[in-house]
Amino acid sequence: MGCVNVKKQTKLRMKVTPSSTVVTDNSRRSSYELPSPSPSDYEPLSFLGAGGFAEVTACKHIRTKSIKAQKKIPKSKLKPYHLHQSKKPKEVHILESLDHPNIVSFFEYFEDRENYYLITEICKGNSLYSNLIKSGKFSEKKVKESMFQVLQAVEYLHDKKIVHRDIKPENVLLTSSNGSHVKLSDFGSADEIGVNKKLFGGFGSVFYLAPEVIIGEYNEKVDIWSCGVMMWVLLTGKQPYIEKDAKTIKERIVQRPLQPCQIELGGLSCDGLDFMKKMLEVDSEKRISATEALEHKWFEDCRKKYE
Repeated sequence: MGCVNVKKQTKLRMKVTPSSTVVTDNSRRSSYELPSPSPSDYEPLSFLGAGGFAEVTACKHIRTKSIKAQKKIPKSKLKPYHLHQSKKPKEVHILESLDHPNIVSFFEYFEDRENYYLITEICKGNSLYSNLIKSGKFSEKKVKESMFQVLQAVEYLHDKKIVHRDIKPENVLLTSSNGSHVKLSDFGSADEIGVNKKLFGGFGSVFYLAPEVIIGEYNEKVDIWSCGVMMWVLLTGKQPYIEKDAKTIKERIVQRPLQPCQIELGGLSCDGLDFMKKMLEVDSEKRISATEALEHKWFEDCRKKYE
């Protein structure tokens, strides 16, 4: 979940066992800093959300008084594929390597006998999903601004041979309640992919899965498909499939995957419709890349604003 939305909730008390191991991103720490932080340096404030088997709380760094997000991951829930060869969570390994204005900032992590704790920045504007619930659906202009920023993050990830595998409105967060700056979060399903290599396994939320994820092997283009589904959801305010359980949704994705229709997307410009069709191309080899997506005519005004 990473950088998460902030809601006023009841204060929590978090128990951390005394024998904790602290691990930090040494590249971001200088030699004159204070000793390495410990769990006691953070005061838990409020529950922010949960997803999968992790939960996230807002916390205060006692020395600096800064507010952060703390993601707690039970070690008992992790499978071997969740861990990097260095034995730390793969999510940590990936987050340590990232530095992009549209990706949540990672600060450090530590562990105790039972859990890993990841410290990231906190976003006060809630997720796109939370905002979608309030508004019903987004205007084409708002969707365009959000999609352009998300795809800038995706291009950066793909250039680094990283696949997110769980792009959805819940994982795209606004940095402020009255702004339009968004950040991609939650790298719990992310993985690295080698040159000319493929990934396997069904990761991410079922509504946003690309057909090839269900069929077998796949590459970074699954993130583009997820972006296409997310664009459709933001514009319509609806779920992409009427089926309810995971099994039948997967069957539907393989047999009759989501395809944009002008009737359902009433009011969407011709350029916007063309763009969505290119992201929701069933054949992943023909599907648009993140770099090609950012060069699409639909984003002409966004390129002037953000670049």
